[in-house]
Amino acid sequence: MDVIGAEQHERDGSRERNDRPNGVAGKARTHAHIQALSDDRPGRLDEVEAFLGRYNQLSDRGFRRVHRGDQQDALALVQRGADAFSCKGNPWNSGPRRGFCPYPIGDRRANIQQLATVC
Repeated sequence: MDVIGAEQHERDGSRERNDRPNGVAGKARTHAHIQALSDDRPGRLDEVEAFLGRYNQLSDRGFRRVHRGDQQDALALVQRGADAFSCKGNPWNSGPRRGFCPYPIGDRRANIQQLATVC
């Protein structure tokens, strides 16, 4: 697992950081040999970045790769996302769904730890 650090250019001219985790299925026979970014097929990450660029272009947005991060960067990104989505203070946890939390804190932390061991 690694991360593509990216900057997205919105239609209104603003720029937003939009990092993308990138990984392969751990049990997939076709990708079983991949343990690090350097083990991947040459050019695959370039293809993913080209896809993201084209995808954003179709929505009248720009996309620029800022950096490529390693496994630790990817795990930190996942952790920040999980923390931001925690039920306490989550904007999705309001109105008629108030008090509902689809991701219990304990399970979320366990899932991130499991992800860390797989990576």
